[in-house]
Amino acid sequence: MRPCGAVLNWFGSKAPALLLGSLVVGALLPSAAAMSEAALPIAAFLMMFGSLVAAGLAPYERPNGLLRLGLLILVVAIGPCLAAALAVKGFSLADDLALGVVLSVAGPPMASAAALAVILGLPPRLTLALPVVPTLLCPLTTPVLVRVFTGESVDAIALAVKLVAVVGSGSLAAVAVLAVLQRSGGNRANLSMAASGVSMIGLIGVGIAAASRARVEVEADLAGFGVLMVGALLLCVFLGAVAALVFAAFGSAVAGTLSLVWGLRNQSIVWAALSPTLPLEAERFLVAMVLPIAILPTLVRAYQAATRRRAVALQSVRSQPSHNQ
Repeated sequence: MRPCGAVLNWFGSKAPALLLGSLVVGALLPSAAAMSEAALPIAAFLMMFGSLVAAGLAPYERPNGLLRLGLLILVVAIGPCLAAALAVKGFSLADDLALGVVLSVAGPPMASAAALAVILGLPPRLTLALPVVPTLLCPLTTPVLVRVFTGESVDAIALAVKLVAVVGSGSLAAVAVLAVLQRSGGNRANLSMAASGVSMIGLIGVGIAAASRARVEVEADLAGFGVLMVGALLLCVFLGAVAALVFAAFGSAVAGTLSLVWGLRNQSIVWAALSPTLPLEAERFLVAMVLPIAILPTLVRAYQAATRRRAVALQSVRSQPSHNQ
């Protein structure tokens, strides 16, 4: 078990670089698109399972209060969809593309959000608590949100079946593993990072699937899909920035968590459940939206490292004795 734990810890600690690597692998293997897309439910299960275990092993965090927590859950469920709908209206997007934009954020936050929170230094239990209700209610809320903001309809039954299978199996497995780990003891920090590694393996699978499909789309329509990829990245950044600014008064931990779960949504479940029934342009945008998920953690890590280096440099300058001329 120890070698396995060491490997999973490595996956967790090297997640940002590995996510970028998954895009490279997928881009080099366009023939793997069909096979990797068929494995999306397995990847989603690993993301859910690892995220739940990582959060369950994380240090206890002081509750935010039921009323405030309920408010945050509500804005996590509805806020990104409202912001995306405003962007759709502002840019007057075509109906099929507008459906893809809204659908890409109408689902719950990404299943591995809590695992990424561990890696990025955000509160993992809060990061897990916020998506739980939106995830469980996704079969009901996603079709409603899409209908309200686009006038289109989606297959609610297909989405519900896929979500129940992934969330239910992932939750049961996580509960069983946490019960065993609680009795066996061990270093909770290492175990939490190992669980994050499991979640990252699932996210890497999604990254390979998206990059393989993206390579196919780029070869068929470089300009058109390039625009979709740029738009997807800008949408993720826009949603994260809006959340960080709106909730800055709640403190950096809450604002950072809201930025994470607003900007990185779970397109893989929606994509896996609805791809046979979606218009082509809507599905292409879902694929494009997966790509920033593999890129942004690296950018966040780089920003954090640059901020720390700047703080150390400023502290060093301030601590130097002044010399009178």
